[in-house]
Amino acid sequence: MGLMDKSKNYPMHTKTKLSEIRKTHSLRCDAKQFKKRFAELKKMIDIEDTFYLGELIPQPLVKGGQPPYIDGTDGIAVINTLSIQHLQINLEDCRYISEEDFDCILENRKLKKVMFY
Repeated sequence: MGLMDKSKNYPMHTKTKLSEIRKTHSLRCDAKQFKKRFAELKKMIDIEDTFYLGELIPQPLVKGGQPPYIDGTDGIAVINTLSIQHLQINLEDCRYISEEDFDCILENRKLKKVMFY
């Protein structure tokens, strides 16, 4: 599946129903939103086990202080953009912090629940 494509130099158009626009989070109403690559991505997401980050994270993400990482995996995994690839979280790519540092993190920056698939 080629999700990236070359853009064309001519105007795009498409036909769709307002009910299809309502299904998107962005509520975009332009032809680009209905390109084949977006339909392929949606189809791929629909067949995978997925969840909304809001189900796990209590508040929107904001940049904040970072406790020092420790060597090894004897601590609490830190999920960052490096560990999220191909629509999944790879725990093998996570770095770790000590339990003491984790206990000092504000509650609104900790996961609400842990889900394993």
